[in-house]
Amino acid sequence: METTRKKVGNDGEYFAQNFLKQEKWKILDTNVRLPWNDEIDIVARDIDGTLVFIEVKTVTGNYLKPEDQMTSTKIKKCMRAGEWYANHFPKLVNEKIGWRIDCVALRKIGDTYQINHYKQIIS
Repeated sequence: METTRKKVGNDGEYFAQNFLKQEKWKILDTNVRLPWNDEIDIVARDIDGTLVFIEVKTVTGNYLKPEDQMTSTKIKKCMRAGEWYANHFPKLVNEKIGWRIDCVALRKIGDTYQINHYKQIIS
C-alpha cells in the first residue's frame, strides 16, 4: 500500500516529467536505483544537449518550501549519483557540455502545482 507521502512524491515526479517534456526535454530514465540504495528521480536531456540529473522535491500546502529539502547532504548524494551514472553511461555525456544536476521544486495546493526549476544547483 502506498503511503500519502509516497503518493505525493510519485505524483510530483510524474508532473515534473510532463513539465520537462513540454519544455522540449527528452526523458531518458526515471527512478534509477543505485547500488547504495539511493535513486535518481529523472535523467533527461536538455534542449541544448546537456545530460541532466533531476531531483524532484514536492510538498503540499503552504507550510514548507520544497527547495528547503535540498540539504547539503542531499546535494552530495545527487553529485555522487550523477558521477556514478555518467561513468556507467559515458556515451550519454556530451564531452563539450558535460552533465549537471537540477532541482524541480513543486508545491501542490489542491489540484494545482506551483513549479520552480533550478538549473545547475552545483557549480
